[in-house]
Amino acid sequence: MAVSTVGSNHQVIVDPKIEDFMILLGSIWTDARLTRFGTVEVRAPPCQPSIKDLMSINALVLGLRNNSYEAENYLKRFSDSEIKKARIDAIYNGLDSSIGDVSIKEVSDNMLKIAARGLENRERINYLQPMRDTLEEGVNHAVRSRRRFLEFKRMNLSGQDFLDAFITAHRFDIS
Repeated sequence: MAVSTVGSNHQVIVDPKIEDFMILLGSIWTDARLTRFGTVEVRAPPCQPSIKDLMSINALVLGLRNNSYEAENYLKRFSDSEIKKARIDAIYNGLDSSIGDVSIKEVSDNMLKIAARGLENRERINYLQPMRDTLEEGVNHAVRSRRRFLEFKRMNLSGQDFLDAFITAHRFDIS
């Protein structure tokens, strides 16, 4: 347990558990949630990513917006219920989840290709590289964050030291 005053002058007792991560949809779908209605919900992860990660989100959204008809046509193969189930599947299985019978990795790869075709030049396409790297590694921000959490728990840090270390590990990275 630790005491936190983040965001107020009131002290709050904090006792995080790994199960707490299971309710953070924003920590699973960290970049963009695509809908079959041709919209993209942009979500920053609860951890603070690097500038490169943030720019990749913008490049993805711009590329998909510019190539929205192709993106929408691709997503039509999935029902609304399949997309909703995939969000839950992703909470527990990360990039090893699926939408219907198609893996999230395959869907993500196809959407990155569609976004790249919607960008005007090579420099903008390069902004998508952090997402490509995440796909190739097979580990998203949420999984990395959970791993850090468990690593700090194994270190048997005191409550405040644990909380401080975990927050520091998620600070904004300007690289």
